[in-house]
Amino acid sequence: MRPASMTISNQVAGTSRVATFVVVASLAAGLAGCGGTSSEASAPAAPSPPTSASPGESGDGRFVGTVTIGSTSLFGDALLTVDGSLRLYVGGPYESTGALQLDKPDGSAQFVGEVSAQGQHVSGSGMVIGQRCVLPASDRFCDEPAPAEVRLTVRSDEARGEIEVTTRKGIETWTLNLQAWSNYYALPARREDLSGQFQEDLAEFAQDGDTILSVDDAGQLFFQSAGSGCTGNGIASPHLDGNVNVYEVALTIASCDAPYTHLNGEFEGLATTTPGSYWDYDSFLRVWLSTSDPSAPPEAITMLAAPR
Repeated sequence: MRPASMTISNQVAGTSRVATFVVVASLAAGLAGCGGTSSEASAPAAPSPPTSASPGESGDGRFVGTVTIGSTSLFGDALLTVDGSLRLYVGGPYESTGALQLDKPDGSAQFVGEVSAQGQHVSGSGMVIGQRCVLPASDRFCDEPAPAEVRLTVRSDEARGEIEVTTRKGIETWTLNLQAWSNYYALPARREDLSGQFQEDLAEFAQDGDTILSVDDAGQLFFQSAGSGCTGNGIASPHLDGNVNVYEVALTIASCDAPYTHLNGEFEGLATTTPGSYWDYDSFLRVWLSTSDPSAPPEAITMLAAPR
């Protein structure tokens, strides 16, 4: 177990700013395409969410809250699918504002795993992968991703449990206290709802608003980042039957300049649209990605994009 003062990164910047983006356009959730879409594309109107804010009957859903390591509570954002895929973004120090964390922490990580459910009890295994690995004092999981076991109890309004992470120094126990996040999860996944342009704010390849994602009616996505040189082409399609607001994403990142060349490669993951805070009806795009080639070094990217 690391000391009580340990955080995800070796060197966490002060308290991350947590803010609420209030926007009047809808957000997209897709990744794909060759060459990009027209600059005239615009985000659709924000959807009217259904009345139920509960996760699915199989314990699936979207959950946001705290991941506590030692005495430090960090921001966590998780998506659990009905067929057992679990993605968890772990960001900077948690602030109880009821809003998504918009600033980039010095270090972050993503848990990528598969789970199974027996009633309310969910368990499985996966890998913790470091993010923002270009930084000099980057996340400690950049050099060596860590195997992990997860155990959760999922109810209609929360997901609580722990992740046991096997590090070079021994086993760490991360405590999860996550609340069901908005009723957007119950919206259907439809490609045509994703068409528009969005500004990426969180991913490592994006700098100071220089990355615009264009998504067309077929779910194809294109972006190019001036600061990092990275270009992205991919596609987003409804997960399974599209009954809930989950998309499967495949993305190819290429042409990244040094020191971002480690991001060149094939990625896959999940996406959803999301309000900026617990009380809002705006619509951001949240994407959890990791390398799809098992022979390539593990890389992870979590994205958060706002409609333009």
